Formats: sequence, C-alpha cells, structure tokens
Amino acid sequence: MSHQLRTIFFLILLFTLVACVPQDGDHATEIPPVGSEVLDPSSDGPGEGTGIKGMAWVDFDSTQIIVKESYPMQVEIIIYGDMPSPCHELRWEVDDPDENKAIHVTVYSEMDPVETCAQLLEPFDQVIPLGDFEEPGYSIWINDYEVGGF
Repeated sequence: MSHQLRTIFFLILLFTLVACVPQDGDHATEIPPVGSEVLDPSSDGPGEGTGIKGMAWVDFDSTQIIVKESYPMQVEIIIYGDMPSPCHELRWEVDDPDENKAIHVTVYSEMDPVETCAQLLEPFDQVIPLGDFEEPGYSIWINDYEVGGF
C-alpha cells in the first residue's frame, strides 16, 4: 500500500472516530437495541418496571413441565436459556388459558437503560408457576412456541 493511500485511509478513520465522540453540551443517551422497547411503568406482573425490554433466548428442548401430585393440580415449568448480558433481569408473563386450553407464557429480559454492561450471554434457569388446574388437557406455549402439555 502506498504512503499516500495509507495517509488517506488514516485521515478517513480519524474523522470517522472524531465524529462519533460526543461534544461538550451533547447529552449522551443510550439507544435501546434493535427489537427492544422501553417498558411502560404502569405494566403489571413480574415484568413491572421502566427498563428496556429485550430478548431472552429460551432453550425450548430443555423446558420441563412439572405437575405436582395434588388436587387441584399445581403446574410449573422450568426453563433454561440465555440473556443478552449479566445486567439483564429475567421477566415473564403468564396468560390465563384461552378457549383452546392453551397457556401462553412470554419470557423476556429487562435492563436499566443507563447501565453500562459487558455484552456476553448470561445463562439462566427459572421455575415459573402456571397455577392450579382441576383437569388435564392444556398445552403450554413459550414465546409462541409449543413446549408441551399436561
């Protein structure tokens, strides 16, 4: 590579880096990752908060459905997976069974929008109670994927 070409490349790189640095008076705000949303502080359930809602990758093949020997049946699921970083907290919402006896569980993560964190996957395992049921015949869906039934 010629000396002139290296100099031009270096100057382009330098200008690009300088343009990315916040200037005095700029207020840096963290932009939520693509596919995430800021949570509504008036939401209810385990996902209550004002953080950034993000992904939680669930290992559907490892999901376990536990039906306790009781009447009515007490059902819970054990899920395994990964969150985007150690700063994300696992959240979930369990909907009441629909007319087809399907129980939908939404699993996601939440992070404080101003917290800075290393970007590496954080494994999790979580027991989620689904409720009490008097009869079998229900299917369980996690993030729109059917994981089984009881």
